[in-house]
Amino acid sequence: MEEITLINLIRFILIPIFFLILNYSYYNKLNSYLDNPKKILLFSSFLYLLILIILKSLKFTTGNYEFFDLGLKYSEFNHNSNNSFFENLVFYLTFSHFSPLKIIYLYFYKFSENFLFVILFQTIIIVFTGHILYKYLKLINKDNKIVSIAILVYYFNPITSFYDILGFHIEHLLFPFLILTFYYYKKEKFYISFLFLLLISFISESYILTSSFFGIYFFLDKKKNMEFQYFYFF
Repeated sequence: MEEITLINLIRFILIPIFFLILNYSYYNKLNSYLDNPKKILLFSSFLYLLILIILKSLKFTTGNYEFFDLGLKYSEFNHNSNNSFFENLVFYLTFSHFSPLKIIYLYFYKFSENFLFVILFQTIIIVFTGHILYKYLKLINKDNKIVSIAILVYYFNPITSFYDILGFHIEHLLFPFLILTFYYYKKEKFYISFLFLLLISFISESYILTSSFFGIYFFLDKKKNMEFQYFYFF
C-alpha cells in the first residue's frame, strides 16, 4: 500500500509540478519547439518506434509477456496458417470474431514464420498513424502549436503505448482508418472516405457501430451532404 501511495505521489503530484516548473523556466524555448510540428513529428515517431521495438523484442524473446493475451493470437495464427484461404475466410467471418482483416496478418505471419514481426508491424502502423494525424491537422489548418501538442499526446499517451505493448490487437487499424476517413471526407473524396468506413467494419463486429455513427456526422454536415448528393447523382 505504501509503494502504491509513493507511485501515485510521484505520478500525480511531483511529475506535474516538475513540468510546470520546466514550462515556466523554459517557456520561450518550448514555444519555439512547438512552432515546428514537423520536427516534433519526426522526433516523436522515431523515439516511440525505438522504445517500443526494444521493449517488445525483449519481452517476446525473454518470454516476459502476457501469455494469455498473446498466446491466444499466436496459437490462432499458428493453427490457421496451415489452412486454405477459404477455410481462413470462413473462420474469420463466422467462428471467430468477425474480423476478415486478420487474414492479411495471418499471411504475413505465414510467410515470415515469426510472430515477433507481426507485433512489430503493429507498432509501425501506430507510428505511421501519427504522420496521417499530422497531415489531417494541417489540412484543417490547425495552429502549429496545436498540431505539435496533438502529436505529442498521441505518441506519449500511456493508453497508446500500453495498448501497443500488450501484444497483437487487430484494433490498432482503427487509428489510421478513422483519421483517413475524416481526411478524405474533408478533401471531398467521399468514395475513398466511405471505403475506410467499410474497412473499419472489417476490423471487428463491434466497430460496425463505429462506422455507422459517422452517418450522424455526415447528416449534420449539411453542406457536404448536399455536395455528395449532387456528386453521386452525376
